[in-house]
Amino acid sequence: MNASLSKMSSELADLDTQIADIDHQLEQLKRKKRELTLKKQQLERRVELQTNEDPHTVLERWDRDGFAWSAEAQRILEQNFHLAAFRPLQRAAINAVMSKEDAVVILSTGGGKSLCYQLPALLSNGLTLVVSPLVSLVEDQIMQLRKLGIDASSLNANTAKEEAKRVEEAITRMCLRMMEELRQVWIIVVTYSAI
Repeated sequence: MNASLSKMSSELADLDTQIADIDHQLEQLKRKKRELTLKKQQLERRVELQTNEDPHTVLERWDRDGFAWSAEAQRILEQNFHLAAFRPLQRAAINAVMSKEDAVVILSTGGGKSLCYQLPALLSNGLTLVVSPLVSLVEDQIMQLRKLGIDASSLNANTAKEEAKRVEEAITRMCLRMMEELRQVWIIVVTYSAI
């Protein structure tokens, strides 16, 4: 009877290992699919850009759903930022950023520029570095992100040495985790003086 239990325990352990291997392979396949889908979309956009489109057509291309990340972006908008809809030009800017296209976003004060980098940061793996000239704006953004449960830090001339060290150590840990293929998001907002 003991030999039978031992054999079953061994089989269970083998099955757990096989299941873990399959989970790992699925994650790798999902990652590869995302990479290939993004590459395809980028190539399609490059072809489209060769046609010298007018600005309204370009805006229509970006300011829409249907991208691989559109559903997740809407979920993050609602669940993390507690907003029902994007403001004008936000979705277009986010789609361009997520497509790895250069984007210059000019919006009025209060127009929602911050969301144009904050939401892509939550959609992406890793670290997002934001350069901002205004310490007061940086501090306000950090406070708001933390209220929303989003890990964010600031580095500027006024950052205490202990906080700067904490940020540096966290970046190091994140890099190590990313090398182990764990997903983590972190946004760092800095002023020019901290670079």
